[in-house]
Amino acid sequence: MVASPGGTTIDGIGVLEAKGLRSAVMDAVFAAYQKAARLVS
Repeated sequence: MVASPGGTTIDGIGVLEAKGLRSAVMDAVFAAYQKAARLVS
């Protein structure tokens, strides 16, 4: 990640983290992985 301390990007990232974006993305990737595994078997 490239963000200057005290810059606009880090403030935006802070809001995304506070709203749970990281968790939502991880859940979405895991759900897609599980679906792909079911399709293969």
